[in-house]
Amino acid sequence: METKTEDGVEYTLTRRDAPDNDLHNWYWLGSNGQVLELNEAEMRALKISDVILDDETHD
Repeated sequence: METKTEDGVEYTLTRRDAPDNDLHNWYWLGSNGQVLELNEAEMRALKISDVILDDETHD
C-alpha cells in the first residue's frame, strides 16, 4: 500500500514531519504535487501494515 494511482496521477504514501507517528500524519503525495488524505479504509490498512510498524522501530 505504498503507492496508488488515481485519475492518472501516481501517489506515494508519505509521512508528515511530526513528533508522533500518528496515523493522521500520513498522506498521499501525488507526482503532480497534489496531496490526498487517507480514507478510513486506508488508515485501517496502514495501522496493521509493515510500513507504519517499520517506521516506528526506526525512529
